[in-house]
Amino acid sequence: MEEHDWVAARSCLADDFALHDHRQLGLGTLGRDEWVESLRVMDELTPGWRWETFRIFAWNRHGSVDACRQFGTIRDGGPFENVFIRVIVTDGDRIRHYELFDIGAVESALSRFEELCAAVR
Repeated sequence: MEEHDWVAARSCLADDFALHDHRQLGLGTLGRDEWVESLRVMDELTPGWRWETFRIFAWNRHGSVDACRQFGTIRDGGPFENVFIRVIVTDGDRIRHYELFDIGAVESALSRFEELCAAVR
């Protein structure tokens, strides 16, 4: 994603990948192609946007739960920042589940992570 190579970004996602955005003003549920397209459009609207992880709540061989922030400057606008909790679960080398939670929903995110990890054991 940082290289703006959307074909490569898509290849990092499992065939049955799903993004589930649980945030109050979230994206809902997106499949692999829909999410990659949304990232491409975001890149057009906010060139140079970035993200950083600033706290890890859980981590195991299946994935992680972390606090992340996206930030940048909107083209023809001002700066923006989104802070949220991410749940990421892989199937080995590709991301299968990517779920977003409001920053105050750490317990819900951790519970969902446990549920997803138990399903892949």
